[in-house]
Amino acid sequence: MIKIKTLLSIFCVLAIVLVGIFFVFRNASIIEPVINEQSTSLASVLPSVIIALTNTDRVKNGSPLLLENPLLTKAAQMKADDMLARQYYSHTTPEGHTPLYFLDAVGYKYLNAGENLDLTYESTADDVHTAWLNSPAHRANLLLPQYTEIGVGVAEGEYRGEHVTFVVEIMTTPMPLVSTLPLCCESVEVIKKPAVKTKAPVASPQFIPVIPVSSPASVQTSSETFISTTTSALPPVLETVLSQVASSSLPLPTLILSASSTQSAVELLELFKNTKVSFIDSVRSFVSSLQRVTKELVMRLGESISF
Repeated sequence: MIKIKTLLSIFCVLAIVLVGIFFVFRNASIIEPVINEQSTSLASVLPSVIIALTNTDRVKNGSPLLLENPLLTKAAQMKADDMLARQYYSHTTPEGHTPLYFLDAVGYKYLNAGENLDLTYESTADDVHTAWLNSPAHRANLLLPQYTEIGVGVAEGEYRGEHVTFVVEIMTTPMPLVSTLPLCCESVEVIKKPAVKTKAPVASPQFIPVIPVSSPASVQTSSETFISTTTSALPPVLETVLSQVASSSLPLPTLILSASSTQSAVELLELFKNTKVSFIDSVRSFVSSLQRVTKELVMRLGESISF
């Protein structure tokens, strides 16, 4: 009776051991596909983890959080896939295209942009992020306060005989959105353009007035400008000076000096020069005529005395 109980106990123990071994191998066959599934889904998990780690360090350093932009994610993924497909690891493509090429390809408008790259061998997202922080250039780019948007792309595959993961992180300052304006507001841009063009004549060195005169026949007052419609017989520059004298309390030399700082000075001096020459010629002609008349008078007086 004792032997039977002993045999039954041994049988039960063996049965339990066999059942345990069965479940161990069964669980192993279930766990292995799960591990493989997690490893193959690394590309879909890694970008979100990198973005979270990036924002954590940005907040610690006083920089604003980065918002994930679908266009940036697309551009980063295009760059990662391109590096894997064409077997290169660089910020520039074999043709020499910069990272901005992929931003333009997806139609993303930006003010400035930066790119961080990493080539990992069985590394985690934390390893990638730590490697960037340990590089002064990558760290400065990652924490730049001007950036407000981010996109991360990941590509896994063979590179030079090794299984690797390409990681591309693009951070940007987007171009401000231009809202649709009403028709009345759109004309503002049309008005601004002629305003810029009209500045050229003002800045032209050919016309730098000291005394503001609206026209050659105008009178400048302290309150307003009156433009006369009559035509003066005097030379324009002289009429300008005379008008200044009539309407200003400044002495004549001051007004003349003010006018002489422009092209009017040349005309004024030329006028005075011509006037001086004409006056001298008139005096000479008068003296010559006086001498001739005096000489004739003396001759006639002499003839009268001789008779």
